[in-house]
Amino acid sequence: MGKKVVFITNNSSLSNEENRSRISRILGIPLDSVFVFSSLDHLARFLETEKIANPLLLLNEEPSNQLGCFSANGTPDAVIVGFFTEGNYEDLKKACLAIQNGARFFLAHSDKRCPTEEGFIPDAGSLGDLVQTVTGKAPAFVGGKPSKEMLEGVAGKFGVDISEIVYFGDRIYTDLEMVRGTKAKGVLMLTGETSMEEFAEQWSSWDASFREQVFLGESFPYLSSLVERILSSKEK
Repeated sequence: MGKKVVFITNNSSLSNEENRSRISRILGIPLDSVFVFSSLDHLARFLETEKIANPLLLLNEEPSNQLGCFSANGTPDAVIVGFFTEGNYEDLKKACLAIQNGARFFLAHSDKRCPTEEGFIPDAGSLGDLVQTVTGKAPAFVGGKPSKEMLEGVAGKFGVDISEIVYFGDRIYTDLEMVRGTKAKGVLMLTGETSMEEFAEQWSSWDASFREQVFLGESFPYLSSLVERILSSKEK
């Protein structure tokens, strides 16, 4: 249909190129047809407006390279926390001490946990909570979804209006919140983090304008339970 498909992700443990290769491999589609916009892009746009000379990075090596940042030598003027899977306790200690000594605190995105085949593991938001608890300082910047600037960034990068964007996601508190109040449409998938029960509970609290923005995506567990309910009602 001639439409671009862009993968929007908060995952800051991988660079955009790593994400592109992973998506291409998993879905079996050509690499040159994979477009990615991530929390790292949002963070880069923010850092362009700031005069950060000596950051301390709680980021993996490849995402750091994408940002063009190198970890601080000497006294850091900012601490950047992301989905840091290559770090250790010493890195967390340095980050907390730097913030207590005046460094600014930036969080790549707010996702608390990352789903894996083994179960949920701590994501950037959880690491940010740890740093905030220790230092008593909230981050001065929180990037990624649900920031509306993620959609603005995608629209600008691909030359479209936000009203032309339809976004599919599986989290209410990041994916759907990102489209709330914009002209984009949001499609909630029930094959990920959000259950049908959680969706139904949230739906009752939404205003009419937000309900008009949100669509329910196809979910085989949901469709199965729906058919069962229909059949059960007919039997009665």
